[in-house]
Formats: sequence, structure tokens, C-alpha cells
Amino acid sequence: MAVKELHIDINTAMSLCLRNGVKVYPVISGRKFKIQVDNNNKLKTYDAVVDSSKVANAMHKTYVAWAKLILKNKENANSTNS
Repeated sequence: MAVKELHIDINTAMSLCLRNGVKVYPVISGRKFKIQVDNNNKLKTYDAVVDSSKVANAMHKTYVAWAKLILKNKENANSTNS
């Protein structure tokens, strides 16, 4: 089976994440920022440090990555139930 590459826009990604209890936001780390994910009250802070000018892009990439993970997990759950 070929793997299909998903292209998810930010609005869809954010909607999917928020409906599944995943929130992404920046946290201050010195004079820069790190991206933190709140996955149903389980916090994960990424080690990558970004400038204020790159925070929006980092959040965008994180929301899209988590949305793809959510869709993949739902697909796997559906295939095991069949």
C-alpha cells in the first residue's frame, strides 16, 4: 500500500487539534521561545529555541504535525476495528 502525503492547511490542523485536546503555544526561554504542546494536560516542551520572528512558523509546523498524527492514529484505530 502506498503512503499518501497529506497536505493540511493551518485552519484544518488547528481545528482538528483543538477538538482532540491538543493546544500549541510558545513559552519564553531566555530572550527566545520554545514551543510547548498541551496534549490533554500532558505537557511537552520542544528543545528547539526560536526567535520571535519564527514563532508563528514553528507553531504552524507543530499544529500540522500533530494533526497528521491524530489522523494517522484514527486511521489505525479504524483499520483494527474492521
